[in-house]
Amino acid sequence: MDFDGKVLFATGAGSGIGRALAVGLAIGLVNGVLVAGAKINPFITTVGTGFILNGIALVATGNIAYIVDNPDFGTIGAGRWHGFPYSGMILVACLCAGGLVLARTVYGQAVYAVGGNAEASRLSGIRVGATIGSTYVLSGLSMGVAGSITASQLSSAQANINPDIVFDVITIVVVGGTSLTGGVGSMWRTAIGLGIIATISNAFSLADVNPSYQDIVKGSIIIGALALDATMRRWAGRARPGWATRAPPRPSGRLPIAGDRDP
Repeated sequence: MDFDGKVLFATGAGSGIGRALAVGLAIGLVNGVLVAGAKINPFITTVGTGFILNGIALVATGNIAYIVDNPDFGTIGAGRWHGFPYSGMILVACLCAGGLVLARTVYGQAVYAVGGNAEASRLSGIRVGATIGSTYVLSGLSMGVAGSITASQLSSAQANINPDIVFDVITIVVVGGTSLTGGVGSMWRTAIGLGIIATISNAFSLADVNPSYQDIVKGSIIIGALALDATMRRWAGRARPGWATRAPPRPSGRLPIAGDRDP
């Protein structure tokens, strides 16, 4: 049924969220296969699949907003428990769970190791491909959760509802101190980055600042954060002792035998 140019449909809250999570997992799996299996550049892969998915969504929906007429669907996004929003509780739970996994589990240490040096991790016995692929699957699952919460808050969904969200995510991650080259980052730092960017965005909104100026500021923040990260890495490299940066001796071409003396 059409209403004011928008499409209304009824759906079960649980089934709708479950489908969103399944789609997110599938997208993450595809990205993981492309990056870990086909060895395509991660940034190019995710940007490319993002364009493809956005195009599919626009073609399939005609850029029409789909309104969910099931009141239960809005509980997760707009509901509260003793004054605390469910969406905020889910965010805190995800941050805590992710932080514990990264800091206290073998898998988390493998993620850091692969991000820092994939070849050294492979030589250490870490399954690099599986580790990389799993991170994309988890990222896709998180995307499904975030999309479900956003749709629940608005009780609707639209293909181009927030085209700048990718830019905001990159800004939050970079400001939080996560290195785009890999191997450095944490959940609590990302939470701090989220708080900083959210505060800046709210201040701009309250001051009625032109959105174009907001983009200029956010872009400047990204460049400044990346420049600071590169500078800190250079300083850290200079501070290393000579033995830490000296190349290992090249093999002599034969295995050692009994009677050989140490040099």
